[in-house]
Amino acid sequence: MMAYDGFVNYAIAYELRNTLIGGKINKVYQPNKDTLLLQIYANGQRYQLFIGINTNACRVNLTEETAINPTTPYSFCMLLRKHLVGARIKEITTNGLDRVMHITVDSYNEMNDLSTKTIVIELMGRHSNVILINDKDIIIDSMRHIASSDARTILPANPYEAIPSEKLDLLTITKKDFVSALATTENLEEALPSKFLGMSKRYAHYLLGKLSI
Repeated sequence: MMAYDGFVNYAIAYELRNTLIGGKINKVYQPNKDTLLLQIYANGQRYQLFIGINTNACRVNLTEETAINPTTPYSFCMLLRKHLVGARIKEITTNGLDRVMHITVDSYNEMNDLSTKTIVIELMGRHSNVILINDKDIIIDSMRHIASSDARTILPANPYEAIPSEKLDLLTITKKDFVSALATTENLEEALPSKFLGMSKRYAHYLLGKLSI
């Protein structure tokens, strides 16, 4: 099975844009602490978007599978229902080839004013999370709270900050930067995922094999 790396995330976001933009979120479920299901009506069809942040199987994809939901909903699920049910999907983007997806939605608040929010899905192994932020990048709530970290804090009412990374993005770097980054390496299979965003070791192995390197 292909690793869910930045390339897969980028491709899935592209496919979801073609399918879900303009769609209306009708229902939100949280079967367990690591999984969300969004039922979306778009282009005359019903879709179910799976969001999973389990450490060993984090991913985003459309699914036809159903899940048993708890009798008492999780508090995060209740919050998402309050903010997302009835909202329309405006935009689906990624942070380049990083394993982060943004789903931006528009809805109307209690004052009937248009309100924009973003579901930030971070698919980073044990650091995976789902974070709901407002149009000023302030955290409304998250599936996992991070109270203290050398990098950042993920708690309600705090500013959202992306996971910092010093890796290069293959979508934006120049050929000169690419060559320079690999100039002194002796092991490409290790260097590619360590120097470039979104590239898993499995994909690096596959790519080098395809290129007979």
